[in-house]
Amino acid sequence: MSRGPDVCLIRFSSIGDIVLTTAFLRQVHTQLPGARVVYITKREFADLLRYNPYVDHLIVYDSDSGLRGLNQLADDLKDTTFDFIFDLHNNQRSHYLTHRLKYRKIRRIHKSRLTRALLVYTKLNLYRSTPSIPERYLKTGHDAGIKDDGLGLELYWPPETEQTLASRLLDEAPLLALAPGAGFYTKMWPLDYWKKLIPDLLEHHPHHLALIGGKNETERFNELVLDDRVINLAGQLPLLQSAALIQRSAALICNDSGVMHMAAAVQTPMVAIFGSTTRHLGFFPFRARVEIVENNHQWCRPCSHVGRASCPLDHFNCMRALTPDHVHRALNRLLGA
Repeated sequence: MSRGPDVCLIRFSSIGDIVLTTAFLRQVHTQLPGARVVYITKREFADLLRYNPYVDHLIVYDSDSGLRGLNQLADDLKDTTFDFIFDLHNNQRSHYLTHRLKYRKIRRIHKSRLTRALLVYTKLNLYRSTPSIPERYLKTGHDAGIKDDGLGLELYWPPETEQTLASRLLDEAPLLALAPGAGFYTKMWPLDYWKKLIPDLLEHHPHHLALIGGKNETERFNELVLDDRVINLAGQLPLLQSAALIQRSAALICNDSGVMHMAAAVQTPMVAIFGSTTRHLGFFPFRARVEIVENNHQWCRPCSHVGRASCPLDHFNCMRALTPDHVHRALNRLLGA
């Protein structure tokens, strides 16, 4: 086979955003015969792509290295002229890096910043449609002939990932995965509501409940260990072990977070709770089996495109109106209970 095009994909962060690139990554690799795909991302998220068969060369960037690190990346790639660069981040860092790379064509994701700002700050909705983020990534590939293959997101890991996970769980009890965390306060369903939901789940379902999240959430989630059928794994699982646990679970209950997109990638049904963010922003689960729980009557949604550290109006009704009963009924619909 003759050598295909040299392609570079750039998405530095974060968990969900990188997982959302995996459909486009597959489409690029399979639709450009012989393509050699380089993917540039931050070191802390590299495992999400490390075992992906559509990445030929994974380049990790240490954000602590700043401009020096970006210059080193560019120097390492100085002998490559990319046929296509797909900048799926489109921020100052990606612009700086691509300014130093050699390429024939470059396409960047269009973020509709003005339309988004008008919706968030004035509630004027000028979106004519609500394409998902993976569909917006796909648009960057139109000039290269990349088309939607109709498939979803993907994650890959080596066999030892599941073996290590199995040793942590000790038994084969059926699981429900719970992810009470998120990157911002206004995207987190109140912890008190989780405390009310968990006893109901234990009473009406035979599953064990596995709490997953980051190291900064371990202590907070200890408050949710209300029974010996609840295990707090927050901070204990690397990214791919978390994905393997979600895949093994009957369902996931989560907020709008990176874990939500991981569930879509491993095709686990989920209940996704949305507070300050809405469908228009593009981050609803992509081609997933999902029950969305949200307060569609709250006029101030969305108050941010990523989330806030506090409710700007001090009522947090976008989340507080969503009772544990709402979430439990959504799970029952999902499981056919």
